[in-house]
Amino acid sequence: MLHLDFESRSLAELRGKLSVGLYNYATHPSTEWLMLAWAFDDELVQIWFPWEPMPARLRKGLENPAVEISAFNSAFERYILQFKLGITIPASRFQDPQASGRYLSLPASLGEQGDVLGLPDELKKDKRGEELIELFSKPHRRKKRGQEPIYFFYDKTTHGKEWEEFCEYCKQDVRAEREIIRRQRLLGAFPLPPLERRIWILDQTINDRGMPTSREFATKGLQLAELDKASQIQALNNLCGLDNANSRDQMLQWIQTQGYTENSLRKGAVEATLKYDRDKLTPLGIQALEARKAASSTSYQKMAAILRQLNPDDRLRGQFIFMGSAACGRWAGNAVQLHNMARPLECFEDEKFLDWARAMVFGLDAEAMKLWFADLPDEKRAQGSVLLTVKSCLRTTFETKSGKRLNVCDLNAIETRVGAWIAGCESLLTGFRTIKDFDPYLAFASILVNIPYSDLVRDKKSKDPIIKARTKRYRQFGKVGVLGAIYRLGGGDWGWKTNGDGTKDRIKTGLWGFAETSGIEITKEESHRIVKVFRESAYPEIPKCWYALEEAVKDVLEGKRIVRSIGPNECIKIDKLNILDRRPILRIQLPSGRYLHYIDARIEDCKMPWKGKDEDGNEVDVYKPALVYARQNQTTKQWDTWITSHGGKLFENIVQGIARDVLAVKLLDCEEIGIDICGHVHDEGIGETDDSPLAPGLFDMLLIFGEEIDWAPGLPLAAAGYEGTYYKKD
Repeated sequence: MLHLDFESRSLAELRGKLSVGLYNYATHPSTEWLMLAWAFDDELVQIWFPWEPMPARLRKGLENPAVEISAFNSAFERYILQFKLGITIPASRFQDPQASGRYLSLPASLGEQGDVLGLPDELKKDKRGEELIELFSKPHRRKKRGQEPIYFFYDKTTHGKEWEEFCEYCKQDVRAEREIIRRQRLLGAFPLPPLERRIWILDQTINDRGMPTSREFATKGLQLAELDKASQIQALNNLCGLDNANSRDQMLQWIQTQGYTENSLRKGAVEATLKYDRDKLTPLGIQALEARKAASSTSYQKMAAILRQLNPDDRLRGQFIFMGSAACGRWAGNAVQLHNMARPLECFEDEKFLDWARAMVFGLDAEAMKLWFADLPDEKRAQGSVLLTVKSCLRTTFETKSGKRLNVCDLNAIETRVGAWIAGCESLLTGFRTIKDFDPYLAFASILVNIPYSDLVRDKKSKDPIIKARTKRYRQFGKVGVLGAIYRLGGGDWGWKTNGDGTKDRIKTGLWGFAETSGIEITKEESHRIVKVFRESAYPEIPKCWYALEEAVKDVLEGKRIVRSIGPNECIKIDKLNILDRRPILRIQLPSGRYLHYIDARIEDCKMPWKGKDEDGNEVDVYKPALVYARQNQTTKQWDTWITSHGGKLFENIVQGIARDVLAVKLLDCEEIGIDICGHVHDEGIGETDDSPLAPGLFDMLLIFGEEIDWAPGLPLAAAGYEGTYYKKD
């Protein structure tokens, strides 16, 4: 195995908010490679500099397709080789310890992986590396009065001693990578298991291929949004009589004279006041906060990120992070965050209106947008603005060139299907297997409101607006229950969310809060009733599965059983890896063969996220023995040795992990028949093909997505989708 690690420098930003993306970085004219640390297997690490001829043995290794190459975050080495040295090597020749670390639920960075895996100091990544990168890899600015700034780089001639340290730092990265690989091998993560290896290569292919994007739409959409935002801020200035209503201090001081009682203007505080303390505000205060809320939308700034990351051929590359979710292994979004696009206003779900709005963006016709919204009823007119129109059209920035089409296919209700399959919930499984276009949300709603499912299906299509609206409301109850209660959310109550600055916002918790964040308003009493019906009468098999998981984990960690199995045909297996001088790694093997990992796992007495009652009926904290393990904290982004879990969370990890594996194998199958997968969002695959009746397309994707998987017999699958020239919310 040939180990590689490049160091480089460039005027282009590779990381941070102003990142141009790896492809643009690697192809930027100012980007230069400074050195390459390399070694075969466990041999002495060597350095090659660009002013020297390439060592013959290194060249032979690079040219030999039988030689595997290892690099941490290997796309960087692959792109530098391709665009700066003219050596194109397929991703299939690389083994990437970063990907294997993610498989183990480790952090993404080399240094943090080394810390968690317990590397000795002499083999750890050099902590001084960041300072040396700042010195040699990033430009420095020199400016004389009246002149344009000049950017320059330091090198070995200006900082000889530090340059020697930089070379040693580069070598040390290879030494650290090799030791990490050795430990990953012992844990069964390097190389990746065969199926995961195929998925990782597909991930590299998708990131290399990129999403087709309309540069013109992004440019004009951003221009319209920025002008409208400035206009709205000026209108707010006039309304409040302020010099700058966008100033926190000015606005807060003024709005507090209008009945506002909070000491911050954070989104959570403003929304809570408008919802729950609206009667305390003056009419002018309400108008001002609503106007500030509309003007505060920042979703359009994704267009700036798109333009910054967009490649010269109008493809957006490098947007998907393999196993970005440590809990279940799902992909995460990078940079532009395709997985986190703003929800469009309801009217934009009408394709004819969406086409009209896109034409207005291309035509920079802000006045036409304003006039359209001016004709709406008051409650909808308030939502309408150029800013929100651009936000609602954001997804459509991803558009194919002439002669191509996008084929978008979504796994229908995949988490509900997988959850029902694991728990053996026959009422849901029967519905999925026997009823065409079965709607699990309506099915649960029928239990909640005691109306036959067939009647609700009929009423959903009623021409009577009252009946239709009532049925929609029932379905919302069902949707909240199916998507939230399945993972053991309680009914909920008032709680507090602590912000990064230590301040707190009042929030709803449990299913009550989940409904609100989903855009569905229910009462606290309704949320508690939904939970009760879900657990006790509708789908009791699911709570039983939570408790079975808790018992299985406890048995394994306490040594009562070596392996525990649950699920249909015992397809989910729970065991542990015992490690000398540290706590074990709990493993949950999914039906695909992939493992979920819980590092330093043990059973401890923990405070539960729900309340109990004492003998007098008073609410009290509940403590129970529960799984505790170490993982990166999703809020602080730091390694946390006290992450707690319970059966509902484990069930969620398993369900979402299986859903990810289902999507991954479906994307592999689509690639095999000639559909170029260029993206995926949650449980949805995005393929690009020729716009020809002879080319594979949506029909083929629907067949593939709906076909049973050999490692999940009995799991009922179904799919829906659309094809067209641009991406949208279906």
